[in-house]
Amino acid sequence: MSIDFRNFKIDKVITHEIFQKEIDKKSEPYYNTELIEFDTKAKEELNKRIISAIGQNKFSLEMDIIEKSEDSVYSMVSAFMNEEDSNDQSFISVSKLITKKLSDSQQRRTIPGGVVVIFTGTIDNDDKLCMGIIKAEKHSGFHLRTLDGKSLMEYISNLLLTPAQKLYKVAMLIKDESFNENNSNDIHAFIYDSNNDVNKIKSTADYFRVGFMGCEFQDTSSNSTKNFYLTSRDFFTKHSSSKGTKMLEKLDDLLTYVKNPMNNTICIGDFNEYLTSPEEKDDYMKYMLEHNVPPTIHKDLSKIETMINKRTIRFENNISLSLPMENYDENISLEEETRDGEYYTVIKIKGDIRSAR
Repeated sequence: MSIDFRNFKIDKVITHEIFQKEIDKKSEPYYNTELIEFDTKAKEELNKRIISAIGQNKFSLEMDIIEKSEDSVYSMVSAFMNEEDSNDQSFISVSKLITKKLSDSQQRRTIPGGVVVIFTGTIDNDDKLCMGIIKAEKHSGFHLRTLDGKSLMEYISNLLLTPAQKLYKVAMLIKDESFNENNSNDIHAFIYDSNNDVNKIKSTADYFRVGFMGCEFQDTSSNSTKNFYLTSRDFFTKHSSSKGTKMLEKLDDLLTYVKNPMNNTICIGDFNEYLTSPEEKDDYMKYMLEHNVPPTIHKDLSKIETMINKRTIRFENNISLSLPMENYDENISLEEETRDGEYYTVIKIKGDIRSAR
């Protein structure tokens, strides 16, 4: 599902608190009974932080919702979103159920407690209804019940809005515009976890992703990776202002990014930083969104291995040059020049001619 996260607007917000498990003791959450009132500036900053985490970060992935039983987060959020007369009290009620579910999912005593921020809002160009859940570690000795409304506002602002503070875990559930009881994809889930190393993303947050949210990684990673690569390549070869060797440099950047062994995810926002022109950045983001490329993808190169290991360059006079990408920069150089008003590409290849056919 392709979502324009830049159009996210927050509406209602409430906070609760969950606690670290103790031996032979059941830790019940502490629930607030009133919504948080953010001023305009704080609300705008919270919007930006959530957009940055969910929509523009390599640790944010769309998930498949597997668990849809009556007590699942999916069912709780689905029931709320499907209410014709939902109000503040119904939102507060469902937020308590979600917080209780998160608390019960933290079975290990090594998992810290924290502040749970639950919010509603709208997202995308057609203002789809969404609900988000943030779990953030709290400061030592902090308890929600000891704070008045003003102090609570200051704490939440410092916790979520300070640039140095990273959101700990975020889940966003978005109501599909074709929402109905028979549509298995009526709600889409995105999960962000800033505490995960890219090489451990599948193993370290199971209690949040699986136990709490009832989600698993999508099994379409290879197709999504291929779509990202081909759509990006199409943009640079057909729609970018970069031509000739400048276009090849963009394709080199794309290959470097896709093949980077340190990245287990592909993020459009991350790759967009390779582009230097502000206009090209905007055009690229718009093009990827128009072609339904997800903002973040769990990388699987299995369907593009051949493509990324070989390059074919076609010239306007129908001459083609095909070569392997291994040691590409060491074995070939291309330079552009103009002679008597004609454009030429000067190709220098390291090595003698071995054969011809």
